[in-house]
Amino acid sequence: MWLTGGMSGRADRTSNTYTKQSSITGKTIAVTLRNPVGYDKQGAKQIAQQNKFHALTKGIATFCRRISADNASAEDKEIYKSLVSTVRGQHRYGTVRGYLMAKCASVNEELTQVKISYRDHEETINVSFQARGVVTRPNDEPDFSGDDSGSTDSGNSGNTDGGSSVDPNPVNPDPAAGETYSIQAGVGADGGGSVTIKKNGAAVEGGSVEATGSDTVVLQAVPENANFQFMSWSDGNSQNPRTIQPSADMNVTANFLDLSKI
Repeated sequence: MWLTGGMSGRADRTSNTYTKQSSITGKTIAVTLRNPVGYDKQGAKQIAQQNKFHALTKGIATFCRRISADNASAEDKEIYKSLVSTVRGQHRYGTVRGYLMAKCASVNEELTQVKISYRDHEETINVSFQARGVVTRPNDEPDFSGDDSGSTDSGNSGNTDGGSSVDPNPVNPDPAAGETYSIQAGVGADGGGSVTIKKNGAAVEGGSVEATGSDTVVLQAVPENANFQFMSWSDGNSQNPRTIQPSADMNVTANFLDLSKI
């Protein structure tokens, strides 16, 4: 399936899944996007565009959550009402966020501030996220071709020069295995669902868990009902369910979008 410039919806930054919900039938169509170039071969230009897009989406999401909240100010409610009316009159953009992305939002060069300009309203929103850098493949590690018969050290690609520092029986290091970290997860202030936590496949109660680097923790955001859709975690990650190999303390919340307000 090809995606065209006239299509609108939501793109999941982590899983490359593009979703579109029909306002008529209520059904959601999901398309997984594939990158034939490969994640580790993307150039600086492509990654810069991805970081710019990520900064814009974070700023727009913050803005939309505020103006659509039940306790929003009268001014914010009027802005949101006007945006909804504008989008419904221009089906090309599909959603308020899509319209803001296309027409009303810009980001500074440092990717730290997003400016929203809608009619007479102008606002600057501070954003923070983990920007991607260019990933380079080591010179001594060949591209994957489906046949690893010629590989001499696929588990230790950084040390294949034959020096005395190379372990002839390499073991994947796990520096965080002995440290214990606190993983906490809940729901954002706007509500809309719940979060389940599993450690090594077993459900955990209470919204937090103690785990080491050798444990596997899975967080899953569960919408309250069909009126809500999971959008992202508070740290910008949009994977759901989300698998974590603990390496530091973590405290995140799940953000849900109230589809009935769009």
